[in-house]
Amino acid sequence: PGLAAVRLTYYQASEGHSVWSHDSRFLYFSRKDRSKAQCDIVRMDMQNYEEVFVTHCPIGGGYYYIDISPDDKTLAFYGSDPDAEQSGVYFLDLQEKNASPVRFSCTRHCGYKDRDMAFSPDGKHLALTRRVNEFNENIYLVTLSDQSTRQLTQGEEDIVGLTWHPDGQRLVYAVQRADVRSGFMLDLRTQRQYPLEIEGLSYPSFARNQPWLFFQHRSEQYQIASVQVDAQISSAPYPVL
Repeated sequence: PGLAAVRLTYYQASEGHSVWSHDSRFLYFSRKDRSKAQCDIVRMDMQNYEEVFVTHCPIGGGYYYIDISPDDKTLAFYGSDPDAEQSGVYFLDLQEKNASPVRFSCTRHCGYKDRDMAFSPDGKHLALTRRVNEFNENIYLVTLSDQSTRQLTQGEEDIVGLTWHPDGQRLVYAVQRADVRSGFMLDLRTQRQYPLEIEGLSYPSFARNQPWLFFQHRSEQYQIASVQVDAQISSAPYPVL
């Protein structure tokens, strides 16, 4: 915290979610340029800040979830393709040159879409958020060896981030309920939830080797206001409440 921030990119495009490789050498992130109708996943070498194109991402939408397996061999990201009814999660083999993304999510007649994802610290599981609609989204646990799936939460609405505790036995996730954001700890052994009592918590992320939790603090504030539209001189909106 005492060090000055270093700016890494200077593009006019919109850059989204990012993930570090576990050896800390590379940073992977999305870059969407609407003026060019183009969205790319980019890899930046943190030794010299050189960038390499990795794969394409969808130009539509505003969230580009991304994660990397603990062995740095597989990149998971939120994408889409013409053969699928909905967007979903894709895997890219980072060891194979010119590899094409492989869809991990259901392709057709799914009834939901996968959005955010997080590899477990041992790489054996993937936590997924599955959305039926804006008022029905929950977290599922997928065992990667046999694709078996277990639902972890019930009755959630809008999940805004999830992350694994370094012990691999707990998840922290954030939800938005009636425009109030908050976080919960979920014990996978007992499936019990514990509120973190931090209003505004969004997009949590654990440090990999220590139980330090980082997150975005976001508070939605709204008001009803009035403005005179027939005045000769323009006036600013005035709060009614």
